[in-house]
Formats: sequence, structure tokens, C-alpha cells
Amino acid sequence: LQAQSEVSPLPSWDLRPTVRPAVGWAHVPAVPTWTGVALLLLLLLMFACSSSCVRRSGHFEVFYWTHLSYLPIWGLLIAHGPNFWKWLLVPGILFLLEKVIGLVVSRMAAVCIVEVNLLPSKVTHLIIKRPPLFHYRPGDYLYLNIPSVARYEWHPFTISSAPEQKDTIWLHIRSQGQWTNRLCESFKTSDPVDYGSKRLSRSLKMRRSQRRSQQHSP
Repeated sequence: LQAQSEVSPLPSWDLRPTVRPAVGWAHVPAVPTWTGVALLLLLLLMFACSSSCVRRSGHFEVFYWTHLSYLPIWGLLIAHGPNFWKWLLVPGILFLLEKVIGLVVSRMAAVCIVEVNLLPSKVTHLIIKRPPLFHYRPGDYLYLNIPSVARYEWHPFTISSAPEQKDTIWLHIRSQGQWTNRLCESFKTSDPVDYGSKRLSRSLKMRRSQRRSQQHSP
């Protein structure tokens, strides 16, 4: 609405929110409204759980599981916008193919931990049997999943061994969060035979006996 001031000849604008008859919340479709609200809440939750104070304070699982909410987000977007599925179709198919191929490869290329060294400063040295077709360059990393520690969690770690080392792969993992702490504690307390290697069992038992002898030596 434009109003003319009696004091000044210049016009001034007065904006007032109004709702005309037959226009209001009662006539807004319910599905886009509530799906939009749900999308906003999920995105805010993901944003809050992405902060470094959550990821680096021993609560990585909170960050991991909240970010799996991208699946309901896709469903809400399809319900929110009738044409969204057209834009999701091709990248969604590629994404599903990548997940299926990754799952098949991870099950076919399951590796075995053949030796563990518990080093000072809470560093766990894993020696893993190298798969036949596994190639890498210096500075590369791999994703590690140990079901006995966390069944659905995959964590990236830099490979510390040289590519010329044909039989094994080395990883040096420092305990800084929930998963890495559980990994270190599991090798300290659990039966190493559960990890599928008699050599690992002998290695751990020998190192435990060496630590005990060092502690009792004058």
C-alpha cells in the first residue's frame, strides 16, 4: 500500500502482510508443507552432527548414523516435489550400483589380520595379508571394517607399508576416538583366535608375555 505523508511530499511504502479470502494455511497442500519441515529438521540434524566437536570427541557413531538419514531425505524429496524423481533417477541408479559393487567386492576380498603389535602412545600396528589384486601407491589409504569392533562402520587409514611389500599391508592406527579405542582394547583383552589367525594368536601371546617380563624385571 502506498501512503502519501502530510509532512513530506515524498511517498512512503507501508507493507502489511494480509491474507485474502480463500488464501491461507488451510489451502496450502499438507504433503509439501510437512515434508519440507521434515527435510529442514533432518538437514539441521546432519549439520549439527557434522561439527568437529562431535566427530573428534569420541562420538563418531553419532556423526555416522545421522548421515545415513540421506535415505529418508530422498524419500521426502520425492514426496515434496512431484518432479524430483526425474532428477534422481540416473544418479540414484549409479549410486545403488556403486553400493552393490562395493558390498560384493568387500565380501569377496575379505582380508585376514596376521599380526598385531601394540605400540607406545596407544598405537595399534596391524599387519594384514595383502590380496592378490590389491595395488596401491605411496600415500594411498584404504577403508577398514572389523565386524567384532563395529559391524557397519568403515574407517579410512593411510597405508604405512611400501607398495613393494608384496605379502602384507601395514597400518598404524592411533587411538583417538571410540572406534580406534575399541580396536586397541579388543586386542588387549579378547581372544585373538577370533580374528582368524593362529599366527596372530601366537604373536599377541608372545608380546603380552614380553610386556609382563619387562614389568617384573628390575
